[in-house]
Amino acid sequence: GLGDVTGLPNHTLALRHLGAALKAGAFDAKVYEALRTVALRELKAATVEEVVRLAEMAPPADERGRVAIAEVFIRAGSPERASSTLADASTGAGQRMLAIALLANSETRDRGGALYSATLASADSTLLEEFLLDARWLADVQEASLWSTLPWMQVRDRLRSFWQKRALTSAVTVSERLATHFQRVNHALDE
Repeated sequence: GLGDVTGLPNHTLALRHLGAALKAGAFDAKVYEALRTVALRELKAATVEEVVRLAEMAPPADERGRVAIAEVFIRAGSPERASSTLADASTGAGQRMLAIALLANSETRDRGGALYSATLASADSTLLEEFLLDARWLADVQEASLWSTLPWMQVRDRLRSFWQKRALTSAVTVSERLATHFQRVNHALDE
C-alpha cells in the first residue's frame, strides 16, 4: 500500500513515494506513520526536514497521523509545532506525545509532566507499551525483567514509581526528570 515503505530500497525513494501519495490526496494515518518511520529510522536532518515539509503540505486530519507527525516535529527540534499539532489530542497516544512536546519547553514543562503522569495513570495495556519504551533507556535488567512478568496494571504503577524514584535520586521534580530524559534520548538519537 501507499503507507508501506519497507520494500523500497532507500529512504529517498520512500519519501518520493509518500510525497506522491500526499500530493494525490491518497493518504491516511498509515502514510503519516510511514513518514514517521522513515524520519526516525534515517535520523538525518535532511530526511527529518523533508518529512516535516511533506507533513506541512498535507497536514494529517486524524489524531493517529498527527501523533506520528508530532514525533517527527520533536525529533526535528520543533516541540512547539508538535504541541500545536496535538493541541486537541483526545486519545492516550495523543496525550502522551503532547506531554513529551510540552516537556521540551521550560515554560510548559510542569504542564507536560502532569499530563504525562495523568496519561500514564490511565493507560491501557496497549498504550502502556509506549510508556515502557520511554523508560527502556534507563531501566536496569532487573526492572525490565520484573515488568515483563507483572500484570499490566501493576506495571503501570511500577512505571510511575520508576519516574518518581529517578526524580528523587536527581533531586528534581518528576517533570524536570522526564524533560531531561527525553532531551538526552533525542540527543543520543542524533549521534
